[in-house]
Amino acid sequence: MRKKIIAGNWKMNFGPVSTSDYFHELLPMISSNPQIKDKINGGEISIELYVPSISLFTAMQSLSNSDVLIKIGAQNISDKLEGAYTGEISVNMLSEISIKASIIGHSERRHIYKETNSEINKKIITAMSSNLDVIFCIGETLEERNSGTTIDIISEQITTGLANVNIDNNFKDLNLIIAYEPVWAIGTGLTASSADAQQICQKIRELISDKYGEIIAHNIHILYGGSVKSNNTKDLLSQADIDGLLIGGASLKPDIFFSIIENSL
Repeated sequence: MRKKIIAGNWKMNFGPVSTSDYFHELLPMISSNPQIKDKINGGEISIELYVPSISLFTAMQSLSNSDVLIKIGAQNISDKLEGAYTGEISVNMLSEISIKASIIGHSERRHIYKETNSEINKKIITAMSSNLDVIFCIGETLEERNSGTTIDIISEQITTGLANVNIDNNFKDLNLIIAYEPVWAIGTGLTASSADAQQICQKIRELISDKYGEIIAHNIHILYGGSVKSNNTKDLLSQADIDGLLIGGASLKPDIFFSIIENSL
């Protein structure tokens, strides 16, 4: 059985001070609940937070003496390892503070900053070659959904995004996760029904099976993201092909994020 993954994406929120305050509130909630803490520390569920680059070091420091295992990741990386690329964050920089994961291809990077499938592919290759875990985001816009091209869009995103990636090793090691985030449901309050989300996540697994084989398709974790809240957590996670959640705004309040963790068990 694939373990559950509950991942929060803070987006452009929380500097170092706010980050410290966040963990000061969240960690006691988890520590005081032995059942939840044991499931997290025992590997039954993975709790992950993807924070702004300026707050990564503070997040790691906040967890340094904690009795709760939480994975901290970056929200984006450069496809370059170093050089004259002002403002970019490299995997080499991340490794210096023991950051071992990043989101790549989030819809906001695609649609606001115009990142293409090919550019995203370069970042994934750079991450994988540096042993950085990846949450690879895919999803369609409302216009694409209404035109009936959802499957074509996500198929192209997967095919181009994972071109020349060493799939056999990376999928078996579970350090490549796919997150289905319909763009029309991100930050809008709209959420795909659990049945609709399952239908697309099942299709993603079928696409992976067609390209890379049934074993890899069975092992890959597929997350759903898009206006996830505590009251829809159980329904979403009850679906056969949804292995976890990528949470935006609801991850910004420790009590709400904790309630999502509670409802995922």
